[in-house]
Amino acid sequence: VGGEAPAESEVSESTGQLTQDEHVEAISQIGSLVKARVPLHIGMRTLAEELPGRKLRRTFQRMSDRLQAGDALEKVVADEGKTIPPFLSGLLQAGVESDRLSCCVERYVVFTRLRFDLRAHVWLSLLYPLVLAIIGFGLTFLLALTIFPQFKSIFDGFGVELPGLTVMLLSFGDLAVAIVDMGLPGLALLATVVWGGYVFVRYVGLKSAGFWKTLYVIPVAGDVIRASGMSQFCHLMGIMVSRGVELPQALELTSQSLSDQNLASGARQMSGLM
Repeated sequence: VGGEAPAESEVSESTGQLTQDEHVEAISQIGSLVKARVPLHIGMRTLAEELPGRKLRRTFQRMSDRLQAGDALEKVVADEGKTIPPFLSGLLQAGVESDRLSCCVERYVVFTRLRFDLRAHVWLSLLYPLVLAIIGFGLTFLLALTIFPQFKSIFDGFGVELPGLTVMLLSFGDLAVAIVDMGLPGLALLATVVWGGYVFVRYVGLKSAGFWKTLYVIPVAGDVIRASGMSQFCHLMGIMVSRGVELPQALELTSQSLSDQNLASGARQMSGLM
């Protein structure tokens, strides 16, 4: 493998994590070395000198050094948490015990590529409704600044009790006007709220089973998210069980690789009951 490192690799260098393409490339190269029966520490050292991306090269160099020092492959893989998930460590152990290591790695590479393709497809499917939601919010905010205040003065003149939805819309109009009147501090406050929501979802919400249950109730998107998670669960369990891993251990290892924390929690509970 030659050529210049892609821009995506440069991004991964700054974040300290491998990109999706680098993740697949790393596991695929391990599978190729095992299948070719090349001593892993020699093969990884050679690959480290040829692969694009400094992060990926350093990963293979570390693994080569540890394998040469006598560490077991599954332990080396397990310790590379940011590069290779814990699930793969158990899969490698099953491959070693069944003498079908290359087959295990190949199946995992196929699954990983399918998972990334499915994730991209889901995001593309959600892109259109997301854009519509952003445009709708922008139009509503514009109406809140221009039309809602006029209606509020009219309704106040009538002196009648308004429906709850109307009261909520008028209150949103008051909030929008207050934010604009504050100028830059108001816009900074709005940006802070949006950023805080993003941080909460990414670092707290996505790690909570309750948050994923909430996502399930979103029309259309909820069904897609649930089906995607179940597909990932079934594929991972199929790989583990077909390689002779006991069911409790397979459930535990699968739970460590699931992005859907509601399914992961259920898998851990089932493992504990068994």
